[in-house]
Amino acid sequence: MSINTDKYNGFKVPSKFDRTARWCIHIYTLIKEARQELLQRDDVRTAYNNLVDCLNKYKGSYESVRVWPYMKYTSYIRIKPSDPLVITHNLYHNLYDDDGGWDEKTGSWTIEEDFNTDEGLIKIEACRTDIMNTYGPLYELIKRDVIPYMEMKTYERIKSDRSKYYCSRMKRLESVIKTAEDKIVKTREKMVEYSKQYDELQKPPKFTVFD
Repeated sequence: MSINTDKYNGFKVPSKFDRTARWCIHIYTLIKEARQELLQRDDVRTAYNNLVDCLNKYKGSYESVRVWPYMKYTSYIRIKPSDPLVITHNLYHNLYDDDGGWDEKTGSWTIEEDFNTDEGLIKIEACRTDIMNTYGPLYELIKRDVIPYMEMKTYERIKSDRSKYYCSRMKRLESVIKTAEDKIVKTREKMVEYSKQYDELQKPPKFTVFD
């Protein structure tokens, strides 16, 4: 994992091009957005840097999750005990494989063992526990600022998206109503015309009268 230490706050910020570091960057970005004052706290910096170091221990054994824009404010901060294996996907295939890893020549993962082996499962569980134990203190320090911020941003996105959708639908329905109203007017005009023609038919006919 390629790591740079921010000279202003001492946070270890991995390179955005490092595929093993995307989760760390996601966390750092949300801390910075939610409350920048957190970046000046020693306890938050220590907890965050500990997580970076923890994940760096397994470099070459996993690829961090890719955080897509639409998931930025909904995912990967509230972590369940089973989630580290989602956050660090490909972990199953590489964590316990001392001889495997990313092959730059072939552009693929090399796997020498079956992850269902007892040894592999033990290493996976150890990694899961290590990640959870390391992330837990950081989460406790940032959750009161980051989680409400994420919820607010999610609400704003949903509100914006739905508002645009409802406005679009209302505009469409206004057009439908206008078309329907125009049709009703024309239909009433036809009704008046037909009514007049009907009344004319009710008058006594005028037949030809011969002398």
